[in-house]
Amino acid sequence: MSCQLNCGKKTHQKLLIGGRSRIGKIIAITGGKGGVGKSVITSLMAVSLSNIGYRIGILDCDFYSPSIADIFGLGPGTISKDSEYPDSSISGIKILSMGLLKNNLEQPLVWRSIASCTMLKEFWQTTHWGDLDFLFLDLPNNSDLQLTVFQEFPLDGLILVTNHQRAVIQATKNVYELAGGYNINTLGLVMNMASFQCPSCQSKVGLRNELITKRLTGLSQLPVLEVLPFDLSFLSICEEGKIELATTSAFQTIPGLLKTNELFC
Repeated sequence: MSCQLNCGKKTHQKLLIGGRSRIGKIIAITGGKGGVGKSVITSLMAVSLSNIGYRIGILDCDFYSPSIADIFGLGPGTISKDSEYPDSSISGIKILSMGLLKNNLEQPLVWRSIASCTMLKEFWQTTHWGDLDFLFLDLPNNSDLQLTVFQEFPLDGLILVTNHQRAVIQATKNVYELAGGYNINTLGLVMNMASFQCPSCQSKVGLRNELITKRLTGLSQLPVLEVLPFDLSFLSICEEGKIELATTSAFQTIPGLLKTNELFC
């Protein structure tokens, strides 16, 4: 469905990343609905690839409820609104988030979408990222910000985060179709919160079943990059801003999907 102006068919000039930046690959991570864990997945992906030697940056595109800075233990107000440089985590992951710019995270951001989209493009065109192998975009779902990135940012790939719920899977299909309309390469799917461990008997209980598999029809052509559990201990690490202490080998297949190493030979 589109409006009578046929805006879905229009081509848009891609915005070149500005500042002193040399980026290998730009990947957006998004979902169909809120609460699927895309910010945690983005952060975990960054930590995992940073641990094996890749230079990583994260642009938190969620201006209204930013969480990337908090997950990495970076406090509010650590960079000024006039700064052209991202902050860095303890392991050297470069991060730019509205959560770093606001002095008071409890104060709501009262911006219309045109203001947030303008600010996002300003971040894109003025920030000095330096040399990165990957820049990850933590992208809010179903918003003008998502559409702006799909239309105007030179993405090398998209990763979709979903869970087992019917409404979430359907919304994820919609985002997949939307991205395809802009010729964006969807790299794969992350199934989050797909199982949990019983605290009493330690048995693993999976949430995927034949019904869920049927619901995934329409996304079945996408590789499943990771199937991650609902892990209370990991969530506690994120809540404490210590995600870089997590030990994980998740997402280490991503460089192979994009052949990033060839860019730096």
